[in-house]
Amino acid sequence: LVSRDANGYSDPFVRCGFGRQIHKSSVKYETLHPVWDETFDFIVSVDDVFDNRKLECEVWDRDPYGVRDYMGKVKVDLNPLLLRIKDLPPAPGQAYTKTLKINEEIAECASGRLEMEFQFYPAKGYTRGLGSKTFGSRKKRGSWNDGKVSNE
Repeated sequence: LVSRDANGYSDPFVRCGFGRQIHKSSVKYETLHPVWDETFDFIVSVDDVFDNRKLECEVWDRDPYGVRDYMGKVKVDLNPLLLRIKDLPPAPGQAYTKTLKINEEIAECASGRLEMEFQFYPAKGYTRGLGSKTFGSRKKRGSWNDGKVSNE
């Protein structure tokens, strides 16, 4: 990441939102290479997928007195992720859980990338998994939890 503080470092944190679901990471003080290693869960419905809603992760620099400096953002389109992940094998020992890692350039920022790991697993009571038929009709209802771990 780029420096936002006079000491040559930043105090970054990430704010991730999907619709009204919002999660904020911890602040990593005096670093340009933060590692958060935190998990956020988001409920993603079939309607969210069909409406092309995106997971938006903003990177901010925290300064004393509660002031924040915007550092950039990553928008993640879930449709391509779901299409890629449906063909992956399930996680070991978990029949319907699938994991995909992505590494995205932070937009509106001089430098920086956000590495994220997505775990998709069916909501309780939903056992069909992420087959190709899941994406074919808006009439088919279900939801997935989208767990996110952010690292840099």
